[in-house]
Amino acid sequence: MVELHHNEICAALRHIVQGLAPLTADPEGDLLTVGSNRLFHLGETVTLVNTQGDEEEHSIVELPGLTQIRLDSPVRGDFRVAAGGRLRSEEGGLEDLQWVGQGLPEIMPQPPENMLPCIIVQPGRLEQPLSEGTNRGYQQNYHCRIHYLHPARAGEAASQELLEQAARLFRRLMSDPYVGGTAWYAQVVRLEPEPESVRRMRDKGFPVVGVEVEMVAQRLEVGGG
Repeated sequence: MVELHHNEICAALRHIVQGLAPLTADPEGDLLTVGSNRLFHLGETVTLVNTQGDEEEHSIVELPGLTQIRLDSPVRGDFRVAAGGRLRSEEGGLEDLQWVGQGLPEIMPQPPENMLPCIIVQPGRLEQPLSEGTNRGYQQNYHCRIHYLHPARAGEAASQELLEQAARLFRRLMSDPYVGGTAWYAQVVRLEPEPESVRRMRDKGFPVVGVEVEMVAQRLEVGGG
């Protein structure tokens, strides 16, 4: 049966922009399994976290295959899947994110100025190209928009800061072409400063600036007979 995967992909994007990779299997000594290990690199300092607020710092000594991560020492705390175990990158992320959500920018909790800077992942259109399908499967192209919103400030330095943050967002999204294991390939296809979504918010009196990134995640969905 052919399924839709908007929520799965958007959830993975929300994790990626925060530098997080949820564990997909319980730790085995010093070995972790995640949907995709492409967020991380050898020698990087990383932190295991869980839903109880526990943290445990390690460094990466090996990246076997596409889904495994070997740490410098065995995991000591409770970072099982059931405990919400996640691995967090401490490098190259966006600074001071106050909120990460899903939907339209207008869904931000009020007052919005208390939630900035923030990222909102918006599900977009799904395409199933006729030319790419077979009698046993469908290629699915999921378009997602990632909105980065920042408090508005005047001056050239503020504009440069926004573009520097946009560059960090671009690099972070492009670092994992498998979108946490939810796609077989994904790519940023557009980055737009001062998009329509930001202009709409300013028209409503919200003092924000921002960028909009469009990403396409591709899947092969099995179906048919």
